Order: sequence, then C-alpha cells, then structure tokens
Amino acid sequence: MYLRWFFNAGLGIIALSYLVLTGHTDINAMNGIKLLVSSCVSLIAIAIFIADGAIAWYEGGVLLTGSLLGGYFAAKVSRRIPQQRIRQLIIITSLSITAYFFADHYQIWPLNGQLI
Repeated sequence: MYLRWFFNAGLGIIALSYLVLTGHTDINAMNGIKLLVSSCVSLIAIAIFIADGAIAWYEGGVLLTGSLLGGYFAAKVSRRIPQQRIRQLIIITSLSITAYFFADHYQIWPLNGQLI
C-alpha cells in the first residue's frame, strides 16, 4: 500500500545546499537544476498516485496551476535580483524553516504547541 500523501518539503533547499557543496556558483543555473530534480521526484510520485487511484484531480489541478504560475513569475523576478540577495534569502529561509520544524518537533511554542 502506498502512502496517501506526498510532501516535497525542503527538497529545494537541500538540492541548493548540495549544489553549493559541489562547487556550483550561478544561482540561476542552480535553480534550474533544483527544478529538474524536484520535477522528477514529483512526476514519480504522481505516477504512483495515479496507479493507486489516489489523486484528487480538481484540487491537484488548482495546485498545479498555482505552482506553474508561481514558478514562472518567481523565475522572472529572481533573474532581476542580484545573486547575493537571493543567496541571503535562501539562507534566511533555510534557517527559519529549520527553527520552525525544530520548535514544532520539540513543542517549544509559547501557545500550547501552536504557532498561531
């Protein structure tokens, strides 16, 4: 039996980190490679879920449309931003996500385990 959910959390940040460790320096090229890796993982998951009959087609279509539009416009905007600023944003986002998941796992939120 397959899992009934799929969440690609953190794959982009992990892929970018790996690419930096392997010597890549062009953030736009790295984003392209990251997108290819993420797309391959997602396509494999989608194929498994289609075979299992586990796709909510309407909701999935809405998410697909939003993801495609967001990715297209984010790519256009990111090419206009200096690479150093994008790197800073990636570092801040990575640290924030890590802190969130750490705090959530160890339930150290001030509001009974709830962020909001």
